[in-house]
Amino acid sequence: MVWLAHLAGTLLPATRALRLDDTLKQFAAPLHEQVDLSREAANLQRFNQNFRRARAVSFPLPLYPLVSPDVLVESFEVGRHISHYISAKEGSHPYRVRLAELGSGTMLQMMLVDNLIHSDLHPGNILVRLEPPQGLLGLAYRTLRSLADPNAPVMRALRSSLDALGKQQHNPSSSSSSSKGAAAFASSVSMQPTS
Repeated sequence: MVWLAHLAGTLLPATRALRLDDTLKQFAAPLHEQVDLSREAANLQRFNQNFRRARAVSFPLPLYPLVSPDVLVESFEVGRHISHYISAKEGSHPYRVRLAELGSGTMLQMMLVDNLIHSDLHPGNILVRLEPPQGLLGLAYRTLRSLADPNAPVMRALRSSLDALGKQQHNPSSSSSSSKGAAAFASSVSMQPTS
């Protein structure tokens, strides 16, 4: 395309003042940078480095040696599109304010501190991953979550024991079945792996 602009400038002297070949070169330079996927991989590494202390923000990792100017393979990130949390249909989601604060803080760090901005921040590129709390609060959270799941091993064992106790209530002649049901419940709970 540049050669065509140069040819036009040579054959049509009136177009020389437009400097079409220089204009095309200036326009093409940033486009070449944008389509060089190895440059995008380097920027992903910089984003990860810049936000290494930010617990709430992460970026995909480029997977070397599967990166070249024509190919970029990066880690798969699990999460839900941010539009789920900020959509008007959803009403006032409890995380809207926190996500807005986090997003604006992230953009300010990119602009004012790091001087490197991810300029393609549409909802498809922003995923929200809610992680349970850690420590004692996390243990309580995981326990309550497992109790809320009717198919969790603890709940199946509890149902089984309650069924055995219910049968024992209807058939009082078998007093040993009550202790067997309780022992079965205790052994099945203690043998389940923790998650």
